[in-house]
Amino acid sequence: MKSVFSKAFHSSPVGLSISRINDGTFIDVNQSFLELFGYKKEEIIGQKATKIVMYDNPVDRNRIIQLLDGQGKVFNHEVTARTKAGGRITTLVSAEKIELNGRTCVIWTTIDITERKEAEEKLIESEERYRALIDLAPDAILVHHDGNIYYANTSALKLFGASTHEELATHNILDLIHPDDRESASASIQTVEQGKTTMMTERRAIRLDGQPWVLEAAGTPIRWKNELCVQVMIRDITARKKNTRRSSSTES
Repeated sequence: MKSVFSKAFHSSPVGLSISRINDGTFIDVNQSFLELFGYKKEEIIGQKATKIVMYDNPVDRNRIIQLLDGQGKVFNHEVTARTKAGGRITTLVSAEKIELNGRTCVIWTTIDITERKEAEEKLIESEERYRALIDLAPDAILVHHDGNIYYANTSALKLFGASTHEELATHNILDLIHPDDRESASASIQTVEQGKTTMMTERRAIRLDGQPWVLEAAGTPIRWKNELCVQVMIRDITARKKNTRRSSSTES
């Protein structure tokens, strides 16, 4: 290896390895690679990758080989690998054919994304529990961002007269508000997007069939799929407003 390449290779914080293309035997690995898998260098050099660390799933191995054969490189392929201690880690693997001392070899980069994957899985589980809970909520609940409706529970679909989430999601959130109340609704949305919670506020709304109704809504900031969104709790107060008007009319 040329000295500049060798220095960059061995000092890289990313796990790097070089193997023969014909049988996957390791020619060289850097310190980051050794720390990632828990081996000493003498335990790696001369060994085949499939025997030492990569990869648990034969489908992953075959897929990487196919990509190398067909395209000459692999980019950010997610695979599960095993360490010397027997642990399993999730990695992003990239590989490319290179010419080294007159031989065709493969240089690999291996990045440990185990913690990130675990965090993503926990986030998915949390979102699933959240959905299961609010799907059964008697109050209508919407989650939106930049006017786009990301989520609506069953009560929200019923209130707005939608059969499916997809039907409701074709509308901007402000399209569901009476034109005369859209300015104040937009101001409330901006308040929530700044990280603040808004109190229950009365507004006129419009169902998908054009029928007017009256709602009370409160908004709070929420992270949804790693994005800061607005969660709105909505109550239908149309009947209450009519009864109030009747009572006022009777008294007068």
